[in-house]
Amino acid sequence: MNSRLFVALMPLALAILLIGIFMSLRWPFWEQSLMSDQSPAAWLSSAQLLVLAFLSARLGLDRTLEPGLSIWLTIAIAMLALDEQFMLHEYWKYGCTNWIEACSQSWIRELPMICVALFGAISLTYLGLSVHDQLFRNILYASLGVGLLALCVDLFSVPIFLTPFEEALEVFSEALFIGALLIAVPNQNAEILKH
Repeated sequence: MNSRLFVALMPLALAILLIGIFMSLRWPFWEQSLMSDQSPAAWLSSAQLLVLAFLSARLGLDRTLEPGLSIWLTIAIAMLALDEQFMLHEYWKYGCTNWIEACSQSWIRELPMICVALFGAISLTYLGLSVHDQLFRNILYASLGVGLLALCVDLFSVPIFLTPFEEALEVFSEALFIGALLIAVPNQNAEILKH
């Protein structure tokens, strides 16, 4: 295995190990380590999202990413970290019927997650097209695929057997995204900012 692939897959390997440890510590009630918004898996997801936000900012500083894309990813991912930690979309999903009549329709209650899926898919696709490295793209698009699977499980409970693992799928998607950003190659023609 080449060293770049090893580096790209290390965050996923660590995430799988941690999820396994979380599940074993709660055995035989392993679902508790995954299915609650106060679970260890939710904590890991928030931590990984913060790492992604910092990596996105750093890659913008060394010009690996276009400045606008770097700023967008940093802000968007930091907002996702806040949402994950403070359950903002859950407050909307379960509380909006008290605020807005339109929330009687399920798609309105799920609107924050639909927006995350739409903007996330567009952002990651653009990111993949802006970095001309096949390994980077493969890992990034694997992250996108696992993330969309997690979203399908969250919104539609499809496939049903993955329902207890929805949070773990999010963690694995984020870990793959971290791996992709770790192997992003700086643009050698750009002047690296020094402070």
